[in-house]
Formats: sequence, structure tokens, C-alpha cells
Amino acid sequence: MAKKNIRKWDEEERKKQDSLLSNGPEDVLYEWKRVCSSINNPEGEENKIVSLKVHELRKDYDYQPIRSSNKKKDKNNVDDEKEQDSNAVDERVYTNSKGKQFKRVIDDLTFGVNYGECLGLLGPNGTGKTTTISIISCNKNPTLGQVIYGEKSLANKNLFDLGIGICPQFDALWDVLTVREHIEFYYSMCGYSKLDVQEIVSSLVDYCGIEGHISKKVCEVSGGTKRKLSLIVSLCSSPGYLLLDEPTAGIDPFTRRYIWNLIKEFKEIQQTATILTTHSTEEAEYLCDRIAILMKGKLACIDTPKNIKMKFNNYYILDVFTDKAESFEKMYVIEKNLFGLDDPKDYQLKSYISYQKYTVKIKHEHIANIFSLLEEAKNQKIITEYSFGQCSLEQVYINMVKEKDE
Repeated sequence: MAKKNIRKWDEEERKKQDSLLSNGPEDVLYEWKRVCSSINNPEGEENKIVSLKVHELRKDYDYQPIRSSNKKKDKNNVDDEKEQDSNAVDERVYTNSKGKQFKRVIDDLTFGVNYGECLGLLGPNGTGKTTTISIISCNKNPTLGQVIYGEKSLANKNLFDLGIGICPQFDALWDVLTVREHIEFYYSMCGYSKLDVQEIVSSLVDYCGIEGHISKKVCEVSGGTKRKLSLIVSLCSSPGYLLLDEPTAGIDPFTRRYIWNLIKEFKEIQQTATILTTHSTEEAEYLCDRIAILMKGKLACIDTPKNIKMKFNNYYILDVFTDKAESFEKMYVIEKNLFGLDDPKDYQLKSYISYQKYTVKIKHEHIANIFSLLEEAKNQKIITEYSFGQCSLEQVYINMVKEKDE
């Protein structure tokens, strides 16, 4: 059955959102313009690049504040009062003209995914990542907005002819079937011959390192093997679109690498438009061409991992290996003002036996001079080796979450 038409934004509300976009982050505004251009000009260059378009999504849920059943206030009700306080100040809770409360889980979310691109959705718990995936995969209807696969809007199209592979958070598997039976069943459903299925099973289990579990029932294998199998199932139709909702949550690092490599190779071969939700900045940086960070249902930024670190992170770390730590600090860090600071001593330092770690907030234009002075110190035998670079994407993400909460 085709989905019903989705209610569109009214003009006044759209004007308010456009004003917020114009005064918000430049990369979020640019992405909105890019997607709008792709939709409004089907013959344009943007539409040849953007494969999946998520356009001005909003999702509201009925909201019931948590109230204590005990009317008397005492020491045991402290948690209840805190809960009520948090409900009262939740900026995503609204009241309509009829006095009914609702919570806005997603608000004016717009982004596009290019052909052959992996876009990561990163954000704290409850920020709307899984709801977004549920809307994109047609499991939920948005309150406003639309999702367009190529030229096909989910408002009017079925999913069967779109070529979508979905790997949800949970493992949608049958406990009584073996690993082999799962693979054979799904690939047979996709039209592969028996001979092809046997070859596929052999190659996949060997590549994913699950040959020892091929004859086991799903209820007998580990969580990591289940996640591998869930990913294999999502790839069985060679989809043009791949939706991955925390595909490596709760599994060991060794298995995680298997899954990462499988996703990366499949994307490169099939030129799949992929959306990945994750809590791991390491996973996002390894797999994603671009990252969209969600904060309380809104898009806080969308760019490449490298650009996000450049724009939102001016903290750098300098690791210096030296037996002349005091000389290096006095001659280069302070006297020659290595970091180009207004106060040359405005840095954090951790000292070890033959190793110094400086954490400092600096301006990008001073970076070239830092490398020049470090090379000079190395030539003068003041230091032996050094490593200089930005703080990690994880630290940038943590700082963004803290600032939003504050």
C-alpha cells in the first residue's frame, strides 16, 4: 500500500524556520539549500549527485509529563521533583492551542546523501537518530516533511522497488534457524539460483570469519556473529541505499573491524548511499565521508570529519620527546612563544621522564610557525622527536554536547 501524502509546512512556520537557518551554522544552511536545489531542479547538477534527500522533517509525539502519585512532599520525592523540573524546562516540549502537550523529537531536519557516500548521524541518546532512520526506512511517518529516494518520494511510493538494505539496532533473526539457513533464505528471496547461493554462502562466511558457526542455530551464536549475520542479510539485495542503525553496538573491537571493512568495501563497489547512526566517533571517522551531528532533534553541523575538527576545534596537542625538557620549555615555548599566545604560559603541561605533553588553544594561522620552531629545536638537538595535531573528533563532539547542555 502506498503511503499517504504528508502534510506540508504552512508559510508562517516555514518563514520562522528559514530565519533560524539563516542565523544558524553555515554548513547546515548550505546543506538545506543544496537539498532544496536538488528537489526543485530535477535536471540540475545537484540532483545528479544527491541520491537520498531528507527534506524538512519534523516528528512530534504526544507527551505526558511524569508526575508523582504521592501528593505529600518528603525526602523520598526528591527524584520525582527533579523529573518534573526537567519536564518543565525541556525545550522540545510544546503546548498546542487546545492545551495538549507534545514533544518535538525532530525539528526541520534536512540533509542529502550522495551516490557512493556514507553519512554518519552522530548524537547523544534521545536526540532523534533512530527516529530519523525509522522515518527514512518507512517504519514511521513524519509529522512534516518528506524523504526522496532518487526521484521517488516515500509519500507516494512503495518501498519494494527502491532497493533499500536495513540493519536495525536489534537482530531481526530467527532463533531456530541456522546461520546458513538465514543466508540461503534471504539470498534465494532476492532471486539468486541455488548454485549462486552456495557460492555466496561460502565466500561470505569465509570473509566474515564465521565459518565455524555456519551450522549453528542463531540462539547458539554470540552477539558479534549475530551482528555480522544481520549485516549480511541487509546486503543480500545489493541495495542502492543502506541504512545502518548502530551496526556494531555492544561487540568486541576485533569483530567491529570485520564489520567496518565489510561496510566500506560494499559501499565502494556498489556506490551505495549509506546512512550510519553511531555513538562511536572512531567508527564515524573510519567509515563516513561526512558526519551530521544532531543535538536535541536539530542539525548542529554537517561536514567532513576533517572540516568539523578544523571548524569546531582550536585545541591542539604537542607531544615532545626530549631529555632537555626545561631548556625546550624556556627557550622555545616561552621565550620564542612557540604557540603564538598572548600569554606564552597559557597552556597545560604533563611531564614524564623523557616526554612532555602540551595541550593548548591556538589560532590556526600560527601553525606554520610552530612546525618551523619545532624543526629548529630538533636540529639543535633540544628535542629528538615530536608529534603535533588537533584534539580528536571525540573531544570535539564531547565539547559540542557540553556546550549544548549548558
